[in-house]
Amino acid sequence: MSTQTAEAKVKNAGKHVNVPGKPEGWVAGGDLQEVITLEKMLTLPRETIFMTGSEAARESIRRANVDMAIAYPITPQSETMQQAGYLFDEGYIKDYYRAEEEIGTMSAISGASRAGVRSLTATSGPGLMRGTEAIASWPGARTPIVMLNMCRVINTPLAIQPDNIEISFLLNTGMLVMHAENQQDFYDYPLIAFIVSEEVDVTLPCTVSVDGFFVTHARGNVS
Repeated sequence: MSTQTAEAKVKNAGKHVNVPGKPEGWVAGGDLQEVITLEKMLTLPRETIFMTGSEAARESIRRANVDMAIAYPITPQSETMQQAGYLFDEGYIKDYYRAEEEIGTMSAISGASRAGVRSLTATSGPGLMRGTEAIASWPGARTPIVMLNMCRVINTPLAIQPDNIEISFLLNTGMLVMHAENQQDFYDYPLIAFIVSEEVDVTLPCTVSVDGFFVTHARGNVS
């Protein structure tokens, strides 16, 4: 590949463009991914930025080389997966689509993980409960899926404010569970989740839970 072609791919990542040697309408999906060793990732210099939890999650996902992201929108998860959609368009995620509902989401992401690709999904409260039938199969199948769970009230009293009831279910499925208390955690923990869940002596799904709105939509310093 020529230098000019490589530069065109990076410049136009995620866009329908004409690139020498590629068919018309070619999309540079996943072409901005870069393999970085754990040692390098942990020692790279950091800069501190004031951002929302969803933006912090975006930066974490951007560095995770995700192969497949599948989700169905539900408040307050929607903003974070919208950010993931931008990453797909930019070329940092290889494939991304919106499923038909939560059971379909959790079943599809399970299939992706069983096929051997790095898989990410996200949901909130009632959505997690709706997808429990599929989620319960993940640990037994040893699928290293990473799920972001923006905690929310399940039902009565009907609300969209944070609640942690769904975590009690997740803790009894056999999967790993982390709880991000702030925006910095919501940047660090997804990366940790991918590293740990894919260890050959672990191979378990991992959920990174966080309080919806209080962290996802509020701003804090993230390094």
